[in-house]
Amino acid sequence: MKTYIVTGASGMVGSRIVQDLCRNKSNMVIAIDRNEPRTKLPNVYYLQEDFLSVNLVGEISKICDCVDYIIHLAAVTDLEGCSLDHYDFNYLSILKVKEISDLFSVKKVIFSSTQLVKNIWVEIDAPPLTLYGESKRIAEFLISSLLPNNAVIVRLTTVWGEGHNQHYDRFIHYLKRGFYFHTGTSPIFKSYSYIGNCAHQIINMCQNDKLNVETNVFYICDPEPIEIRKYVDDICVQIGAKRPMTLPRSLSKLLAVVGDVLNKIGINFPFNSYRFKNIVCSYIYENQALDEMVGDLPYTYESAMEEYGLWLRTKK
Repeated sequence: MKTYIVTGASGMVGSRIVQDLCRNKSNMVIAIDRNEPRTKLPNVYYLQEDFLSVNLVGEISKICDCVDYIIHLAAVTDLEGCSLDHYDFNYLSILKVKEISDLFSVKKVIFSSTQLVKNIWVEIDAPPLTLYGESKRIAEFLISSLLPNNAVIVRLTTVWGEGHNQHYDRFIHYLKRGFYFHTGTSPIFKSYSYIGNCAHQIINMCQNDKLNVETNVFYICDPEPIEIRKYVDDICVQIGAKRPMTLPRSLSKLLAVVGDVLNKIGINFPFNSYRFKNIVCSYIYENQALDEMVGDLPYTYESAMEEYGLWLRTKK
């Protein structure tokens, strides 16, 4: 029997990882989140607590005396914070991971970081654009320093699929209402991760003895990048929405400047220069080492889009 601790277990990625781990009846899963689980599954120990709680270690001790793996997903991930203190959980939680790892003889820790620890708008290695990205950069340094022999850092890219967050809810809403538009005609490629493949990769990294923790940073993404126009159009087909119009990139950039002005005077206009740059920026991550270790993923782009479409059509 293998024992897993999954933090942030009520989030999009955490929920899917817990679900997939439960398919193996020999796994013991301790799911930790301050929010209620989306769905309670049998054979899962749910601890609805803040991960920094002083009582947490005692609660874990009541369940088991040895933990094989920690998958640390819990984080403050919004981009609304005005100071680094808003995101201090992201690096303070590493100290709790270290404490649990030492007390329970943990074999391997998977720490969920983000591609935003770097500036994705430029190809050179540049500092993060956001305070969220900076907080994760600090957390990466801490976990590499405190757990050099058993910690692996996974940088999540855009994860799409069942259980998506409020940001994606707004995106789907704009598609249905016809408010979304394509920016220019040039193809834009991005490394995205379908939720089923993301969970599969992370679980496999726990179990795979071939994983070299000395090469301890991996990007979690599907092998083939997504072309954004096709991706958006395919979602429209799944939800029965019209395919978006295309605006020239120059006009889109002007509209983004208008959005900047409206945002500064307190009007919540959803399109601004930050979003414009995010949309038109291509980013592709080479992941050959992880792909060879994990092998074939459970979802192709087509099967992922089909599953996602079914969930969107039945989602209440």
